[in-house]
Amino acid sequence: MTPPQQAEVLSLLDVRVTIPGSVPPRTRRDDQVTGWFRSRERVVPTLSDDAWALAETALTPLRRGWPARPPRLAMEAILHKARTGCAWRNLPEEYGPWETVVGTWRRWQTSGEWEQMLNLLADTPGTTVPEDRVLLPALRVEGRLDPRLLIDTQEAPKSRLANRHMVGLTYVL
Repeated sequence: MTPPQQAEVLSLLDVRVTIPGSVPPRTRRDDQVTGWFRSRERVVPTLSDDAWALAETALTPLRRGWPARPPRLAMEAILHKARTGCAWRNLPEEYGPWETVVGTWRRWQTSGEWEQMLNLLADTPGTTVPEDRVLLPALRVEGRLDPRLLIDTQEAPKSRLANRHMVGLTYVL
């Protein structure tokens, strides 16, 4: 059906859509983190103790400023983001302030340390980056339609029909 035809059919329906549960958190389509893994066709590594010991060798120690949060925690947070596609602000609290994680990610990106660490982890097993998708909440779609719409495709009803001529339907996703 063409968009005008779809609009015409929808105008003949009495449809109500409700969201009975909670709305899932927004996910972002290929930001820099997930894009990094997707563009290189790499899996998001599972960070075991051995894998972290290997990756840590690529890091240079910070020389000034406030004491840094543990870099492994930042690495775990960034990998979590890559696995789930969540926004930075939706990172679980266990990883600390999301702003700190973003700052660490940017520093590692700029310095080349991110690339070095992930090259060291190239043979580490992991999970694939999730496909681009939109998460929809549970939907309840209720509507009524004139059964004659399903039979007579040549002529639309000439007047509004009374409720006794309508067929009710409910579709739950």
